[in-house]
Amino acid sequence: MNLNRIWKIGVAVAIALVLAIVAYLVIAQQNRPIPDIGSTGTSNPEPEVVDSDTEPFTLQLLHASDFEAGLAALEDAPRFSAVLNALKEDYPNTVVLSSGDNYIPSPFLFAGSDPRLNETPVGEASIGHANIEIHNQLGIQASTFGNHDFDLGSKEVRDIIQPDGDYRGALFPYLSSNLDFTTDPNLSSLITANGQEISTIPAGQVAGTGVITVNGEPIGIVGASTPLLPTISSSDGVTVFPENPTDYDALAAKIQAAVDELTATGINKIIVLA
Repeated sequence: MNLNRIWKIGVAVAIALVLAIVAYLVIAQQNRPIPDIGSTGTSNPEPEVVDSDTEPFTLQLLHASDFEAGLAALEDAPRFSAVLNALKEDYPNTVVLSSGDNYIPSPFLFAGSDPRLNETPVGEASIGHANIEIHNQLGIQASTFGNHDFDLGSKEVRDIIQPDGDYRGALFPYLSSNLDFTTDPNLSSLITANGQEISTIPAGQVAGTGVITVNGEPIGIVGASTPLLPTISSSDGVTVFPENPTDYDALAAKIQAAVDELTATGINKIIVLA
């Protein structure tokens, strides 16, 4: 069997998987209660109360990275969704975040261009659209860029995350404080201001920072991407800081400046995605 036939078989299988996963996640979100994923038999521990005049605030951070969907996603995505839903039931004060590599070049990624996906919640078939819609269904609230997100270049990044016809695009912003998107013609039009309430940011936008308000408490979100991006992926016109990828002090200073911008507004809870 030649490589071309193997690739075509892989794409055909991936198409079937994409259709099954998207359908399952939509149904799962519409038909809760949450599947039983087991119990430890113990209740959640009460947070330690600090001697303070302010009430303690407990935040649950649900975080993942390197989704990179492939054949295993048929089982992994529904299980991951069930775990997320069950954990969110335990703690209402929850944020759900990704540190990037939300997709990777593979038969699964390219299967997103199959026109049969036009009749699913994906809306508009194109490379990567199904991957992003799965993230939407999982309830991802913000992500940073991983190196694999740029493997097909900045034009594909734009086409994958921005809305297109019936395709909703990424319903969460991509945040990277050490990437300058103004120098890239494909992504410069997607830039939105730093420090915005993430729930109000339109689909398919990029920035350095954002804010998620949880039960009245603003949580600052700062994104950062690997400085090795130009050498291990295809960042195209995006300017990556620092220029020397091993200058960790410069990278830390860049991230700290983004943190300081948020704390200057009175935010005292910061999450750094990297």
